[in-house]
Parts: sequence; structure tokens; C-alpha cells
Amino acid sequence: MLSRFLRVCVVLALALGLTGCIEVDYIGDSWEKAVLDAGLEGEWLMQQADSKSTQSVETYVFIKIDNYYSVYPKGEESDPMFAKTLQIGAHSFLLLREPVDPQLDAEQTSESGALWLYKNEDDGLQFLSLKQDKTDEIENAGGGLIALRQTGMTNLFGMERLNESTLKALETLADDVSSWEVWASGKKIVPVEEKKP
Repeated sequence: MLSRFLRVCVVLALALGLTGCIEVDYIGDSWEKAVLDAGLEGEWLMQQADSKSTQSVETYVFIKIDNYYSVYPKGEESDPMFAKTLQIGAHSFLLLREPVDPQLDAEQTSESGALWLYKNEDDGLQFLSLKQDKTDEIENAGGGLIALRQTGMTNLFGMERLNESTLKALETLADDVSSWEVWASGKKIVPVEEKKP
């Protein structure tokens, strides 16, 4: 079953074309290697880059719990995702896992997850997506470590596992800055106090 985050990816792919969301069947020890990006903590007002509609604006909350974040749209605290930052070369990927049960901690989640390339700089938070010509190139190549998968009525990027080979492939893909564009950007509204378990 698709996680909540991946279901969101499907919706975005249908509405906007393919995104930077990468589904991972098995994340291995990458969760333990991932770290907290202290700059993510707080509430972020996010908007799709190409939309001026207020309906495309949503507030996301990053609350620190031990060594990971609980992430959710504001008002949906009961349905969180768990997140850390996986640094791959010079690039930051948000590594997300879904709890089997929202009452469980991040060590008791499923072994699957998702990655999304992002930048957190002085001018705000940006989530990136691949440009259409790059997605076409990956689709036409076929059989690579990062592939397009049929998911319902659309395609998403996916890989079987995170290991040395796939991490190198991700770094090479992220190094090609001309292939990426801003999908959504946001500004921090307020910081959030640390939540104790």
C-alpha cells in the first residue's frame, strides 16, 4: 500500500507532471545515517512555484522528536510522516518514512520510504523536481537504478533500495543542476518548540 506521502506524490504527478519524489522499497541503514537539518524545524508556508492560487498554499509543521522530525500539514497532527535529511554528496534529500501506527516511534516504521531533493537557504525552503526533458530521458533509457514506475494512472520515480550504487546514481542526478526546477517554495512562519516523547 502506498504511504500517505507517496499518495500525495501520485496526486501531484497527475496534476503537475512528474515530481522529484523518489519511492524507495528498502531504505536499509540510511535512516541511521541521516541527520537532522536544524533549519527545518518550525512552520513553513509552502506554495507551488507556478501557482498564484491561495488553494495551492499549505502550512507544513516540522517538530523535532529525539533525532527525527514529525512532519504534517497543520491541523493534521494525527497523521504524521517521519523525516530526516540524507546528505548525498553536496545535496540534501528529505528522507521520509511512514509510521505503521502514529503512536509508534521512528524506529518502528516500515522499511520503505521516499526521498525529495530540497534546498534550505536564506531565501527559504525549496523542493525541487526534474524537468520534463530529464524525466523523458530516464524513461527512454529504461532499466537504470532509478526508474519510472507505473502507479495507478501515472508514473513515479522509484528504486529498489538505497545502497552504494543507488546513492551514487542519486548524486550524479542531483549534480546535473540544469535538469532541476523549483516545484514548491516556502517561508518559515514561526519556530516550533521541541516536542518531548
